[in-house]
Formats: sequence, structure tokens, C-alpha cells
Amino acid sequence: MGLDAVADNVVKTYSGGMIRRLEIACTLLIGPKILFLDEPTIGLDPSARKAVWEELSSFRKEYGSTVFFNTHYMDEADLYSDEIAIINGGKIVKLGTAEELKRSVGGDIITLSVADHNVGEDVLDEVKGLSFVNDVIVSDSEVRVIVEDAETALPAVMDVFRGRGIVVAKVSMTKPTLDDVFLKYAGTKLEAGGGLTDVRQVRRMIRRG
Repeated sequence: MGLDAVADNVVKTYSGGMIRRLEIACTLLIGPKILFLDEPTIGLDPSARKAVWEELSSFRKEYGSTVFFNTHYMDEADLYSDEIAIINGGKIVKLGTAEELKRSVGGDIITLSVADHNVGEDVLDEVKGLSFVNDVIVSDSEVRVIVEDAETALPAVMDVFRGRGIVVAKVSMTKPTLDDVFLKYAGTKLEAGGGLTDVRQVRRMIRRG
């Protein structure tokens, strides 16, 4: 877990991230066959996250354990999950492997950052009416247009925005990611973040003895 350098230190001097890694290490000591992890790497820096997942992957292979985890980091779900459930409002709205979920979104994603955040329904309907458009997703000041081939679709999509007098500040073309999957099926953008309230509570318990 990357704690060798502080192995002789008193635990109450550990940072929140160190305590999170120590918690996971203690859990692995009993060699559980089924492991449930609630956002195991929240608040950790990239190197610490990598260390945790390397250890969990090694543990899983050695003991044949099943690991259930929830996360706000879509890259973790993509890299370390055999199967992913997208949950919204307490219900599973889509289930599959990372590749299956990304394929379900469509071919390419055209993302347009617009200066005017109020893109009307009439504009969206016009874009959706284009024969090569599979779906349109709006999030904040971004409009994501799902198409079969972004290079051939982009000129027509831009013509709609220009014709409506909407200023497009930035355009990008990408393949679907798990962020796009979550946005499509949950209807909102998943933000990586959150507090370390639970880790701070553990630290307070340690200080109390």
C-alpha cells in the first residue's frame, strides 16, 4: 500500500490518505473471499491510487476473491472492473462490461462548448433531426452529439449552430468514454470528488485512544 516508509510512525500522525490505505490493508489481512469497498481511493493522489489498485489486483489474483466497489473515478471502473453497473436514483440503469457500455453509446462523440449556455430545445431538435445523429446530450455549457462518424457529421452540426447564431467556443471529437455512458443513462455528469469525512472520523477515533 506504499506505507513502508512510515511503518514505524504512530498512526495518529498519518495523513487522511495514509489512513485510507491502512484501512484497506487491514481488511486484506483476513483474506476475504468477498470484499465490498466504498470509494476506496477517494481523496488519494494518483500515485497512492495506483498503489492501492496494484495491491488489490494482486490480492484478487492470489486469493480468487470477488471485489465489489463503487467509485466516482471512471478511469478506475474502466481499468479494474470486469462488469460495471451504472446506478441512478438507487436503481441500476445500465449493466455491462466497460467496452459493452461504451459501444452502447454510439460511434463518435462531438463535444461543442457553447458561449451561450441556453441552447434551446428547437436547436437540439434540429440537430437530432440530422440523419446521422444518434443522440444529443446537454451538460452545463457542453452539447455532446453522438454520431456514427464525427468527421463527416461535424460540418452539418456546425451549420445548425451557426444558422441559429450560437457561438461555439471549442469543438472536440472523441470515442465514447464511461463519463459519456453515465451522462447518457443517468442524465447527469458524474463529478470525481467528495470529502474525506469518514477518514477524518477514523483519525478522531485514533486520537481518542
